[in-house]
Amino acid sequence: MGPLLAKLTQDDVTGSGPPSGSLDEIPAGKHIDPEAAMTRVSSLPEREHKDASPAGYGCPSCGGSLFQIDDGVVPRYRCRIGHAWSPETLLDEQAAALESALWVALRALEEKADLSHRLARRNLDLGNKHAAARFQALFDDSSRSASVVRDLIDRMGPPAA
Repeated sequence: MGPLLAKLTQDDVTGSGPPSGSLDEIPAGKHIDPEAAMTRVSSLPEREHKDASPAGYGCPSCGGSLFQIDDGVVPRYRCRIGHAWSPETLLDEQAAALESALWVALRALEEKADLSHRLARRNLDLGNKHAAARFQALFDDSSRSASVVRDLIDRMGPPAA
């Protein structure tokens, strides 16, 4: 198998093409050009981040470290894998990521409060007063925390357009 694979990887395949009438007859450029363009902008070239300083922020898309590039009037931010941000888009994406995280936290707290409340009632019905009190305390704490997170979400207002 090894020798066959070695031979196949050395064979010249120029001139071979798809069968006639195939969708693959579209010139390669129409498929490859967008992919090549994405590759060109999808990674921070060595020359671009060599002189860039760490921005101290995380990339809202991937969580990687951002570099600040000061080669114009307005700084630019890029991570190693190529996500690029202007200051305004970075702020917008950070706000969106924050709102998303708050909604996840609110859901988790409300689910914890609901489960704690159910367990408190169940243990009270079974006569387990100490367990019921512990679950009631968890319910109270989770409900207060959920209220705080809901207030934060409300204060953020509608997302920026």
